[in-house]
Amino acid sequence: QLVTSGIVARYLDKYTDDIASIRVRSASQENDVEVVESIVHPDFKKGEAAIKAPAEAAQQKRQQLEDVQKAEEPPSKEDLDKLVNELIDAEEKVFLAGERMVFSDVGLLTVEESLPFVLQVKPQSQKLTVQTKTTLYGVPFNPESMATMGPQEPTKLDGRLMRVVRPFDETGSPLRRLLVSSTADHHAQQWRGSPVLDDKGFVVGIYVRPFQPIDPEKPVTGESFDAVLVDRLQQLPI
Repeated sequence: QLVTSGIVARYLDKYTDDIASIRVRSASQENDVEVVESIVHPDFKKGEAAIKAPAEAAQQKRQQLEDVQKAEEPPSKEDLDKLVNELIDAEEKVFLAGERMVFSDVGLLTVEESLPFVLQVKPQSQKLTVQTKTTLYGVPFNPESMATMGPQEPTKLDGRLMRVVRPFDETGSPLRRLLVSSTADHHAQQWRGSPVLDDKGFVVGIYVRPFQPIDPEKPVTGESFDAVLVDRLQQLPI
């Protein structure tokens, strides 16, 4: 089995019927094996269901706002403010639901053959500390295609653990994720599902996305990224 992100696992699962064969390549052995199954973390699956209703509501409110702005007779200020506030509320719910999914954005790909190399997960007895040196290691791909075509060379990015992040709206939740520093342009390529190693070579997390500013008007800089704690793998059938 191969660990990846929930988004990648879902993407592969979605297009299984349209793609003749999905294969992963071993850079060390220079051979590839077929993916026969993909699953996601159960909390990620719950998050997909939870985000659906607010996402549809936000889309509906955006359309309503667009319609009234194009109408020959403009709405009253009271009606317009009400619609804008409803849109803001719906978008906030989408944001919070999406943030919760980040804490469980991990999946498993089952392949038809044994794998030649296995990374070691950081033992729970060893504490993870802020400012620990990290290495993001993988084969990044084009964000538009969600895949690579043909042989690709693995690469790595050095960084540091900046902080351990708690959920925004669940102060009592035990969930945590990692915020890791990186080069400013790393998000030009897609790293989803790549392992994050500590300074001893142990896997401490799985890359999810470039850090997203809370203010949607601010651009993504790529100077840091979110990673799922490797502990979340315990809830998957490995």
